[in-house]
Amino acid sequence: MTQTYKRSFTDFTTTGNTTLYTVPSTRTAIINGFLLTNDSASSTTVDVTLTDADGNVFYIYKSATVAAYAEHQIINNPLIVKEGEIIKAQMANANRIHGLVSICELSARGVSNTYTNALKSLTTTDQTPIYTVPDEKFAILDSILVCEIAGNTPTLTTVFNDGTSDFNLNVGTMTANLTSDLLTRGQALQSGDSLRMTSTVADSIDTVVSLLEITPTGG
Repeated sequence: MTQTYKRSFTDFTTTGNTTLYTVPSTRTAIINGFLLTNDSASSTTVDVTLTDADGNVFYIYKSATVAAYAEHQIINNPLIVKEGEIIKAQMANANRIHGLVSICELSARGVSNTYTNALKSLTTTDQTPIYTVPDEKFAILDSILVCEIAGNTPTLTTVFNDGTSDFNLNVGTMTANLTSDLLTRGQALQSGDSLRMTSTVADSIDTVVSLLEITPTGG
């Protein structure tokens, strides 16, 4: 697995939706750091999105406030982005924010362990499968980002399912326009296990899950 380290520096001189990073062909990327700094005397708000290879847009942050002369860490755990996916950010005010992104690009050809992600919008109030571990694989979930995107306060129930029963990971009320990471440490799952979510309000939650899929070797 070839690793290439890069960075993306951006001075947000406009309020347009700005591309910070696009994952190149045949690559997967681990975003290890994502910092926004405000060098002005006024606060502003920011939207951060991840666009998948099919053009679907998922919010990582929605209307997040960056205070005057302050820094804001967008992620606390690694964020996995796949080939062709795009990270963008849009500021409410120009000439206040600098963006600093730290990136490790991976070439995974011929490698049995794969960094990947699962992206989902909760469009109903039914329980929604977010990710299921494939056959003959294990998975380590590194991050489960959930973003409230509509200014609501839904109750979000997040569970792991072993094929028979649900096991609660988190049950709580989301704050409007807030992003949380439901994991502080990695979570191992076995083949057939799944991550599922239920929101009491439809079209209010986007989730971005970063993980490592592992193919066991040996006996």
